[in-house]
Amino acid sequence: MATQILLVISLGHLALDMVSGAIPVLLPYWQELYGLSYTATGMLLLIGTVASAILQPTIGILGDRVRTSWLLIGGLALSTAAFAVALLVKNFWVLVAAIALQAVGSAAYHPEGSKATYLFGGNRRGAAMSIFQVGGNIGFGLSPAITTFLLGFGFLAPVLGYGILGAVVVALLAAVYGTIRARETAHRRTVQVQAGNGGEDRWGPLALLLGAVVLRTWVHMGVNAFVPLYFVSHLGRPAAFSGTLLSSYLLSGALGSLAGGPMADRVGRKPVILASLLVPPLLLALFPRVPDAWLFPLAAVAGFFVTSSFPVTIVYGQELLPGRLGTATGLIQGAAVGTGGFGVSLLGVVADHWGPPAVWPVLAAFPLVAAFLVALIPKTSAAEAEAAGSPARQ
Repeated sequence: MATQILLVISLGHLALDMVSGAIPVLLPYWQELYGLSYTATGMLLLIGTVASAILQPTIGILGDRVRTSWLLIGGLALSTAAFAVALLVKNFWVLVAAIALQAVGSAAYHPEGSKATYLFGGNRRGAAMSIFQVGGNIGFGLSPAITTFLLGFGFLAPVLGYGILGAVVVALLAAVYGTIRARETAHRRTVQVQAGNGGEDRWGPLALLLGAVVLRTWVHMGVNAFVPLYFVSHLGRPAAFSGTLLSSYLLSGALGSLAGGPMADRVGRKPVILASLLVPPLLLALFPRVPDAWLFPLAAVAGFFVTSSFPVTIVYGQELLPGRLGTATGLIQGAAVGTGGFGVSLLGVVADHWGPPAVWPVLAAFPLVAAFLVALIPKTSAAEAEAAGSPARQ
């Protein structure tokens, strides 16, 4: 039963991120429809990013105080409905509100989905979180191509396509909701017993982990932003070159997400996170120094390692705060979603003052600092990890 529920939650993540991934594709259509400037068009995307980054920790904290598992259903339903409104109602301010509500739905689902994944992961939480993460990776990766295809049939086609997908997954989530609710209730009781026996959350180690997550996000978003800026704008390579190079990085990253969780279940959380941070620096530093033929394998290996710790850091954060799963999940995911823009801005300052090639050694330094922060986290014993766990799988 646990495996089926994990698959349904991951499918919900896929449906949710397919809608989120469609927003950037639609920006040119909205820009032409409403006569928007580039700044105003970019603000549409920023609205969703900022709303999601702020709301995920907020919803996570709220979920530790009151029962919010119903947001799995409500978040996906709201996101899908808001997307339909954004396409069907031809009014700019309605569009702004709809994009914000779509982000609210996304922000509601992610912490609850990660929390439920933890509860049903048993002694393989890393593998379970990889399944959850890959659902989102696939959805976000497929969305641009599918959305572009559907738009060829008019604005109604993506509304119907994503609406049907959302309705089917909402029905599946509703079918398993009772089991999810029961597991959450059992976990709350376990946490109360542990608190009475002197168990405590570990805020200091979580702060170190959050710092590492922020720096890793700067690396990930920095590569996304500066591969086209460096190779196209600075070196004058064709856009297809940088696009293929970036795809190599992102697609191998999806494989990294899938592999990182199971590996962490075998060898531990910290070793996997440290490996994901210690391998990329050399690869990133080599980017401006190697022939073109070497760039693609370098990008693929770097993407695999950088992304391999995404599911692991979520699980590790949850295990550090077993009594506040929602808070830990919201903080980790909020840091991963909302801080990338700061890192890209900092790299932009570096590029403006010392030139685009200077970005690569700075990018290489970020994961080294992150690895230092992770190394400072005190070791969590197997007994502590087991004590942080959910009830046995049904």
